[in-house]
Amino acid sequence: MSATGSKGKGERRSARKAGATASTRVISNKIETVTQLLEQRIRDKEWEANQPLPTQGQLSEEYGVSLGTIAIAFRNLQKRRVVNIVANKGVYVLDSEEAQRSGAVPLIALRGSYVGSVGGNGRALVGGVLEVANAKRCQLLLLPRSADGEDYDVSFYRARGVQGVIFLGGEGYQEALSLRTEGFPVILANEPASGTPLNFVNYDHGEALRRIVNLFADMGHERIAVVFPETSLPGYFEKILPDFLAALGERHLLRKDSLDYWKCLPMKDLEEARKTAQGLFAAAEPPTAIFALTSSTAAICIAAAKETGRQVPEDLSIAASCFVSEAEASFSGFVLPCAEVGESLFEGICETIENPFHHVQKLLPLTLVDRHTIAPRRKKK
Repeated sequence: MSATGSKGKGERRSARKAGATASTRVISNKIETVTQLLEQRIRDKEWEANQPLPTQGQLSEEYGVSLGTIAIAFRNLQKRRVVNIVANKGVYVLDSEEAQRSGAVPLIALRGSYVGSVGGNGRALVGGVLEVANAKRCQLLLLPRSADGEDYDVSFYRARGVQGVIFLGGEGYQEALSLRTEGFPVILANEPASGTPLNFVNYDHGEALRRIVNLFADMGHERIAVVFPETSLPGYFEKILPDFLAALGERHLLRKDSLDYWKCLPMKDLEEARKTAQGLFAAAEPPTAIFALTSSTAAICIAAAKETGRQVPEDLSIAASCFVSEAEASFSGFVLPCAEVGESLFEGICETIENPFHHVQKLLPLTLVDRHTIAPRRKKK
């Protein structure tokens, strides 16, 4: 090789090293940067098919990154079917035929109480993930929540060849957090009640609440109530209370007693839930509009209103969240974006498998279906 050629290659190597070092100090971006640079060099035929790449130590020195960064970049390239990692030998460039043969899709586990659900939100969310996985010919391992609530550790999943877990049902949070701490790819279908380092995709209750408060206010309603069920996840619905108070404040409807119109219905005791709903209408100034965070709590409120002689929508405007589909919305309400949630969960776990530092926290908007149970407030004569 000529001195000029050697110098040119050295200059290119120096430029690559400087570019990689200056690109970012964030670990995930370093990994992706190195992965992309190596992949481009392979595409440019710097190394031919079946030829080994430089060692981790050589590339670590060249790019100015840790050995761990290079190791993860190698795994990323293998998942992208660009190279093959051969234990105790090295990393080799795949030819096109080998890449085609090695194109196996990952095995993903669906975990949680929703997996065994026969109806409602659980059925819809599981169906959304299944539909996407089937279209992409991806294998799924269905793991319903056990009766005793047992958590599984990393070794349980790895022994079965699972590469990532989608949790459907908020009770799996601690298991997901434990797996993530071990560096195992996970994603949640329920946003936790408090801040979290975990990936999740969920539908946006807060956005729906703000929209419906504004719609009620536009129609002249001043006493707006929000009802929600008691859940096994402390704080799950309470986290959107600030959205409710802020929406009232923006429309100049916030009062000292506004929290009296924020009601939790104990759905495990239906009689007590009915009494709580009846209490709303027994107040000195009962609500003229109610937003229920589930269709079952909305049904209880409608029944309680009728017991006091109120009619929907003449005397009471009502809307609910969430219905599984537009066809199932028996009164005005927000419909779950199940297909979008399923696709986002699937894409999220696949991207996290590709890059353990991938980050996604996404809230999807719901669609309002009008069943004519929302009407302008009727003025008292």
